[in-house]
Amino acid sequence: MALTEREQQLLSLLTDNPLLSPKELADKLKTTPSAIAVHLSNLTKKGVILGRGYIVRQESSVLVIGGANVDFKARSLAQPVMGSSNPGQTTSAFGGVGRNIAENLARLGVQVSLITMLGRDPSGERLKMHTQSAGVDLRLSFYSDTPTGTYTAVLNPDGNLLIAISDMSIMQELSPDVLRQREQHIKAAPYLVLDANLRQDTLEYALKTARGKVILEPVSVSKSLFIKNVLGSAPVFAITPNLDELEALTGTRDLKNACRILHSLQVEHVVVTLGEEGVYVSGPKNKIQLRSMPAHVQDVTGAGDAFISGMLYALTHNEDLKTACDYGQTAAVLTLESPNTVNPELSVSSLESRRNDHVTP
Repeated sequence: MALTEREQQLLSLLTDNPLLSPKELADKLKTTPSAIAVHLSNLTKKGVILGRGYIVRQESSVLVIGGANVDFKARSLAQPVMGSSNPGQTTSAFGGVGRNIAENLARLGVQVSLITMLGRDPSGERLKMHTQSAGVDLRLSFYSDTPTGTYTAVLNPDGNLLIAISDMSIMQELSPDVLRQREQHIKAAPYLVLDANLRQDTLEYALKTARGKVILEPVSVSKSLFIKNVLGSAPVFAITPNLDELEALTGTRDLKNACRILHSLQVEHVVVTLGEEGVYVSGPKNKIQLRSMPAHVQDVTGAGDAFISGMLYALTHNEDLKTACDYGQTAAVLTLESPNTVNPELSVSSLESRRNDHVTP
């Protein structure tokens, strides 16, 4: 369901105040009441507005707040030589941890909204159109004259990450004061995903505002520090670090000790992704090591984001966390085996089929 820019502006106003009259809407958008009437009719036909009083469609099952950017990936054709030019292949794609999670969820049929900051530039426009076309609701996102964020990754011939540079300066504009405009949506979200591309004060505001289950994604070792500094300020349903990020958060790579530290900071579940070693899950009652699923790796970019999406897909369908992590690993494998950051072939059917081939005991 693609929405025009004017329809998105209209919905943003109605979300904040559904009782605005057509004339008031026209005044705010500097257009005519008759034009507003046409847009309202179209929104009703699209099922976004329900019945009288401009009642906006129900909140999404998952609200994601985090980064959206354009990915540039350079893959060396031979073992890279540092300080020299290397032959390779370069591609571009749409990325950003929060955006990737949201797109994967939409492809799995989960109703999902994304709050991010996009530039009013060609990259931002392409990013917006692609994300919306995948089924992600972007009505709550914000726009800036700052260039859209970029992520540049250098990969080894086997597809593993050598180094990456992230320019997400635009996300600094998503301050607590800006995000406060979406307070009611944050409170209403059954599941809220926060990635560490957010400012530390914005992370803390969203975490304290949430009423549903919060999942924290550290993003990287350096950005894990933003999450580390807000842990303990409010309950967290789950945190999803890899081993390096776990060490950054706790100061230790010992799984049991690290999880004990995080549990003491009001984190209910710790889900540590360990690559070929699988997933370690620590909760209030037990600790489980799930073995990994075999994969023919093409590109590791986006696999962690797909894991979270697969896990959330299962949780929104009332599965337990162990089963949810099985789904998460399946989604990650389907992404590892794709050259794309988000596998365009990801679907409920492909997820269920692959999982049935290999269920973690």
